Amino acid sequence: MTTTQQPTEALVAELVGTERVHGLPFDYAFHLDMSHPDELAALFTEDCYVAYGQGFGAEGHAAYRETMGGTGSSSAATSHHVGHRRRPRSGHDYGWRFARREPRADGVVDVHVNKQIPIGRAES
Repeated sequence: MTTTQQPTEALVAELVGTERVHGLPFDYAFHLDMSHPDELAALFTEDCYVAYGQGFGAEGHAAYRETMGGTGSSSAATSHHVGHRRRPRSGHDYGWRFARREPRADGVVDVHVNKQIPIGRAES
């Protein structure tokens, strides 16, 4: 049996890249809950598209930053969960960024927007 092994440097770079990609949702949830609009905007590309519900979202980095500027004013507190606790990175050293984010939810009805984005679930 012959196996091909990646050089150590390439494997480490791949693992670091994977960790950075996996870290984006954790950083997003943390900064959203802490009402950090600048840090949230730093997680997105300049030409990002974000939709939180039909008719509510932003297109482009500046518009997204402006939309998130009042995040803390609509709720006394929020709690977004991603799966396990992870410490957010300090600073704005994000090699990977969201280009499109369109959260979809099941089991909620018009929580904080006029109309939720459907998840495509078959109707009974």
